[in-house]
Amino acid sequence: MDSVSWRGRAARPARARVAAVMVVAMLAAAAVVTGPGRAAYAIITRADTWASGLVAGVEVASNLNTTLVAAVNAADGRVVVRNVDTGVTNPIGRPADSSAVRRLAVSAAEVYALLANGAVYHFDSATRVWQHLRDGMVDLLASRDGTVSLDPNTLGQLHPFLYGVDRDGGVWRQVGQSWTLIGSGAGVGSLAERGWFGRTSLYELNSARTLVQEWGGAPGSWVPIGGMAKSITANQNFVLVTSNSGQPMTYLDAPFKWASWAVPAGATVPFAAGGRAILGERSMYYRTATGELFGIRGPSGLPGIVVVTPWWHLAASTVDSVAPHQPVRGDADATVLRHEGVAVETTWGSIDLAAVSFAAPDAVQGEDYHAAVAVVTDWTGWFGATVLSGTLPPGITAGADHTGHLLLSGRATAAGSFAATLRLWDDVGAVRDLPITVVVQPPGGVVITSDDTVNPTSGIELGNCLRSRVPMHVLVRNATRDESWSEIAGSPVPVQLDAAGVCRAGAGSGVRWPTVPADLIEVVALDTAAPQCAGRVDPSVLGCVAMRRWITGSPGLPTDFRVVTG
Repeated sequence: MDSVSWRGRAARPARARVAAVMVVAMLAAAAVVTGPGRAAYAIITRADTWASGLVAGVEVASNLNTTLVAAVNAADGRVVVRNVDTGVTNPIGRPADSSAVRRLAVSAAEVYALLANGAVYHFDSATRVWQHLRDGMVDLLASRDGTVSLDPNTLGQLHPFLYGVDRDGGVWRQVGQSWTLIGSGAGVGSLAERGWFGRTSLYELNSARTLVQEWGGAPGSWVPIGGMAKSITANQNFVLVTSNSGQPMTYLDAPFKWASWAVPAGATVPFAAGGRAILGERSMYYRTATGELFGIRGPSGLPGIVVVTPWWHLAASTVDSVAPHQPVRGDADATVLRHEGVAVETTWGSIDLAAVSFAAPDAVQGEDYHAAVAVVTDWTGWFGATVLSGTLPPGITAGADHTGHLLLSGRATAAGSFAATLRLWDDVGAVRDLPITVVVQPPGGVVITSDDTVNPTSGIELGNCLRSRVPMHVLVRNATRDESWSEIAGSPVPVQLDAAGVCRAGAGSGVRWPTVPADLIEVVALDTAAPQCAGRVDPSVLGCVAMRRWITGSPGLPTDFRVVTG
């Protein structure tokens, strides 16, 4: 069989780490969301079973850099490789050694086996032969980093690094055909790697489970960063340990600075001794001491973990191991090995949007408000929305109707600018996040955003609340007499938006121009910062005009006050 057919996706480019201050915000506890006719907690099952009769005691091998996973067949001890993207499963045999496979490791397109006798083998996909690499090892980690081939025959091919832990707790690194001892004396128990190709960091938890260290990049350059922990895991952005009490804790990129994950109110995720957290690319799984599996997700297309509510109960039966891999169709991002030797893919649904307006229309304090800010075209079961972070204006709530419209409605009780991230969810754990900003204007004043019609009045006063925050030029001309444009006294009008985006313009604070009775007057307000205006004070350039109005004067009528927002 051609070896290419079971290769995973190519390695992804490096991604920048998320700043620690962002991590702290992401770790905030979230409330369980509920919706019409929907329980706050639900068991979800997934049916993509691709193998049975596997050795439950050998964890499925995976890597966030690839769509390959590997497992061991219980009947004959042979290794099977699954490309979860294409759905192709291939047996690749086993090393020519009587010792059983104890652990597997995979990289972008490579498979490694650690045997019970400490021997390490590599499967050569070109020759389909297992090659002996080294003896005396007790653990393996296939890196997401490596070197790129300059050989014309294999130009651009990634040759991943391989890390191994020897019987004395020393850490070795393989580059090409050579091995280098990069750490010793700490009694390393397990390894984890954060980052992507070209930007990875290596971490270790010692065998006594009392010390977490980060490798400085040179042999022996290990820096202590944490204390007692049960297990360690990492993805492209975060390093996470599970404490002895079963509490997940995220490293905040400073020695001995860690943040705990809080159990969402009302959720039944049993953080307890014996539990273990496992990071995926944009998800986190929690396996309890009894083998139940829970999971949370981050938003599609974004790196790292953002708290999702609720925690989904993915499996009630005994799960032996969870192997996160590169997400594929349906957002499947991990292979679960059950106690009975069955391998199952965890998949999440999707939420698709037909139309999205991230800029919600302004509200006015004390007035009814109703805005449809998104139309959802694909969801499963019940569909709902909640505020994930930030705040909506007091009196304004987010909701969803049965036709898939995300709605903001209510009556704002306070003026100001309010930013929030709304989370859409459905019954199979699919999520979609929308950042929304709603500006609530104080009562009084009429917002003008486009041309207006002729309106009897004895004068007009304009306030400047242009979102571009530039001085507003106001020009007039007598259309009846076909006169030229002239800028009125007091123009340009200073910006009257405060730092929060709230308009503070009021009657008497703008620029006023009295009309001439019986004549038709054209008034324009210019936004010189508009993209098509380029700083010009010219009413003939349509891109400059934020407001245009024709008025005709009548003695005794009140002056018309308007606010221009652009």
